[in-house]
Amino acid sequence: MNRKKLTKIGIVPTIRVVYENQFEYCFDLKLFDLFKKIFNNFNITVLNKNSNLQRIDFIVFLGGNTLTAFSKKKIDKIRSDIDFQILKKGIKYKKPILGICHGMQVIAKYFGAKIVKKKHLGDHKILLIHNKKQKKEKVNSYHNYIVQDLSK
Repeated sequence: MNRKKLTKIGIVPTIRVVYENQFEYCFDLKLFDLFKKIFNNFNITVLNKNSNLQRIDFIVFLGGNTLTAFSKKKIDKIRSDIDFQILKKGIKYKKPILGICHGMQVIAKYFGAKIVKKKHLGDHKILLIHNKKQKKEKVNSYHNYIVQDLSK
């Protein structure tokens, strides 16, 4: 039997308040379409700060929420704690990491980049590179914050 390698993707999703004292994890279903274009065979695990990252092949920090430098909301603090603990572990275990929207801001902030408030709206193309194959994909951007200066 010819089995394709299973890529184990760990995601850190958006956290939303549903009702008072209740929150939920959520993510855009278009993410599955993106993963289908990149990986032949994959499964997705929602990560939390206690997750065993040694069993994960690839970590994705998703959009949503606001960095605690710009927000004092409890939900953003919860997300920030999860983000930074998983990011530290991911770096320790040398895992490939992708940050989408808020996730990219978390990674940039961790490495000392300057992030400022500025609206960025509209569609643009990104270049996906996987196994030496390149493909351009159209994505949307609806950000309230941008990375102004990258750190070294």
